[in-house]
Amino acid sequence: MVNFWATWCQPCREELPSLERLRDAMRGRRFEVLTVNVAEGEPRVKAFLAEVPLRLPVLLDRNGDAQRTWRVRGLPATFLLDPQGSIRYWHLGELDWAQPDILRTVESLLNGTR
Repeated sequence: MVNFWATWCQPCREELPSLERLRDAMRGRRFEVLTVNVAEGEPRVKAFLAEVPLRLPVLLDRNGDAQRTWRVRGLPATFLLDPQGSIRYWHLGELDWAQPDILRTVESLLNGTR
């Protein structure tokens, strides 16, 4: 799963903890959540992470190249990929990824049953 976010984006800030809970729920399976901070400098991201500890990997898209490549038009934006790297699902906007029905959807997509 790849999630695009920014420190100034309040819905992003509210969504990040649910992504951690989703990853925790999927522990032991071939699943990872990568977060991509969009177009912010490392000092700003580090300051944010000092305030809001995040156990997810954080990648920096300093100049927005990844955002453009993935055609992200708003934040937060999240993409679920299959093992071959194909996008199986995407969502624009905040979502509680740890809700039981969302967790079942993620599991079904990963199992190829949806």
